Amino acid sequence: MGNGSVVGYSVGEEILRLEANDFGDWVGQLHWRAMTPSDRWDPIRFVATSTQLDATVTTSPCYKKMPRAN
Repeated sequence: MGNGSVVGYSVGEEILRLEANDFGDWVGQLHWRAMTPSDRWDPIRFVATSTQLDATVTTSPCYKKMPRAN
């Protein structure tokens, strides 16, 4: 597991709730936690291309311009 365990995420935990919209984007909510006592569900929107997954609406830069895994 990566750095998510530092703020209390665990393997298998639901962190994204997404549905595809009519435009091919994925929209929904992100379970967001921080080092401070913060635990909430924030809106998120992903656009997927052949080379990357990019969150165009998010509270965290971690989900921006993620390259496709090979």
